[in-house]
Amino acid sequence: MRILHVESGLNSGGQEYRTLAEVRWLRAAGHKAWIVCNQDSEVFQQGLDANVPVIPLTMRATFSPVAAWKLYHLARKLPCDLIHTHSPIDAWIAAPLRFLGLPVVRTRHITNPVRPTFFRTFCYRYGCDHLIPSAEIIREMFEDRNRIPRKQMTVIGEGADLTEFHPNVNGSPFRQLWGAQAGDILFGCVGMLRPEKGQSTFIQAAAHAHKQIPNARFVLIGDNSKPGSPMRAKYRDLVQENFGYDAWQPESHIRLSKETPILMHGHAADVAAATAALDVAVVPSSAEAQSRTAPEALCLGKPVIACRVGGLPEVVDHEKTGLLVPRKDPEALAEAMIRLAKDSALRRQFALAAAEEGEKRFSLDARMKETLEVYEKVLFKRTSSERCCSKNSN
Repeated sequence: MRILHVESGLNSGGQEYRTLAEVRWLRAAGHKAWIVCNQDSEVFQQGLDANVPVIPLTMRATFSPVAAWKLYHLARKLPCDLIHTHSPIDAWIAAPLRFLGLPVVRTRHITNPVRPTFFRTFCYRYGCDHLIPSAEIIREMFEDRNRIPRKQMTVIGEGADLTEFHPNVNGSPFRQLWGAQAGDILFGCVGMLRPEKGQSTFIQAAAHAHKQIPNARFVLIGDNSKPGSPMRAKYRDLVQENFGYDAWQPESHIRLSKETPILMHGHAADVAAATAALDVAVVPSSAEAQSRTAPEALCLGKPVIACRVGGLPEVVDHEKTGLLVPRKDPEALAEAMIRLAKDSALRRQFALAAAEEGEKRFSLDARMKETLEVYEKVLFKRTSSERCCSKNSN
């Protein structure tokens, strides 16, 4: 197959990471795949770094006849079999191409409800051949609020590359870097520093938990690369307020101890090894589709504490692979941390179940095979329709 992915986002997050991972997988499996994106976007540079073919196209507004025309000619020139869009702007730009004979698949990565206006519903229902919600809760919202037929949607959640994320990944170098000792119980939150990712809840919960569990340690892994973002400074201030010191390790060179039980690592190039260093992964998001960090942690064999929001309950099996707690509730999150810190047998039980569930349900291979089935279904339907039209015209 020849698949043209289109991503108009300028910054990098889980959605862009997933798009790059899908293109890499397709190419490794023998398919042709490209990413069309803004040249000044982080995806463009990340694609170059990963040897993924990226094609620059300026996409700044939903109504952009010039961008749509250029995308159409690019798709015909390559040529591609199908266009796969990921963000609102690129979805609107690609929508007219469907009526010019190019099949379009759209993924909805976030749980924000789509207002049931005529034009928005039209774009989702008629601007693509098939819609891929990344969580069951998103599909339900589309069906209930926007009247998108169930048969036009296929839920495909996050997947982890099992060659990178598996229980044998060595996290020791990160534990040594952070100063974690053998008896320390290490809780970690992996993700971009953004309000909806819940790092503030994690920091406050850590302050509560450490009072009862002296050997509990806490790590924030991630940064916010958006120019001018105040998030790093905000969380540094919050740690200072709750713990009394600057925990930003790249500058303070802080190491974990009873007196300094929390640190902010910043960006980690090797997310698998950083997550493998944890005893428990925490996903304290206040809004989330499925989060790529939760499936990755499960595949690494890590118990997960997550908030009961969005599609996270579809990933974390409460009392089997981890624990679910209310959103924006530091006390409830602290109680879950304390419970797992005190019960090593329960941690081991959750870890074994997590590894099994991760391999069975959240492999990238399985997710991409589901995606290929969607592509094949769309192309078969298109071909059948064209044959029918041709027969009728004759």
